Amino acid sequence: MPNLSRTFISQLLMLLLLAGVASLGYAEAPRVVVLYPENVQRATFVQIIEGIKERLGDAVVARPLEKNVDTIALQSWLAEQSEPLVIALGRRATQVARDINQKRLIIGAITHPSGELRYVAGVSIYPSPESLFSWLRALAPHITDVSVVYTTDELEWLIRLAERAASRHGFTLTSVHAEDARAAALFYRSFFETSQHRNHALWLLERPAQPIFHSILENAWRNRGVVLSNRASDVQRGALLTVYSKPVDIGRRIAEVAVPFLSRPPALRQGDANNRITPQTGGTPLVNSRTVKRLGLHLPAQLRQEIEFLFP
Repeated sequence: MPNLSRTFISQLLMLLLLAGVASLGYAEAPRVVVLYPENVQRATFVQIIEGIKERLGDAVVARPLEKNVDTIALQSWLAEQSEPLVIALGRRATQVARDINQKRLIIGAITHPSGELRYVAGVSIYPSPESLFSWLRALAPHITDVSVVYTTDELEWLIRLAERAASRHGFTLTSVHAEDARAAALFYRSFFETSQHRNHALWLLERPAQPIFHSILENAWRNRGVVLSNRASDVQRGALLTVYSKPVDIGRRIAEVAVPFLSRPPALRQGDANNRITPQTGGTPLVNSRTVKRLGLHLPAQLRQEIEFLFP
């Protein structure tokens, strides 16, 4: 359950920071330009932008990116916007921001950044390991171990967070950095051959290839194994748990990350490329009701009121 006092304090600090922008010698708050792709996910990006605007107000200008965007024209347009702070949503927008060498950049609505991208801060769409492991402990208190495999260095930041979260919630985390998808597939096969499934959960950090994914769910069902994921679609198909943030909440989170950079003049923002990225915080636990029954999990009435069930 959310900590109301912490939420209130966070909102109060945000209001104070936004109010302090006017004291920096600007006639108005620095503009914020949100870049987002015009594609099949447009409706989701629009909801994210609504969350950003809810927190940052009139300082926000949204700029859609067509498929064949003119990067020279975009770069010229940004130069006319009085040194804006740029928020890039999704993989396509972050690639465009990289192509135009946009350094005053916040990235959002992606799983993880690419290694060559420079940015001042970022917000992943992945749930925080803290939230995920907290709900795993509540749903399946018999679990003692969690295993995860990943194939890209750009997820090291999330693994470090997961190690700390696992320790706080009493799990032993085994993380394996596989060289490629083939090595990851071998890991999944060995997991079901060697682990004690009743006490050992598998965390799907990256989505494996479809045949491997089906094999994981089949083995988990047969052996009554617990699978948690970063994606709601995996829970729909049979994984036990994920933690989901609505698009508007993702936007609010991005705005919270952006606030400190709004209160600094452009000269200071240029030196802030510390490659910082954070996961989603809070969110709603999504649970597969059929999997709960298969695992024989007993969920108290109060716990049931706090989670959202997905039915296959």
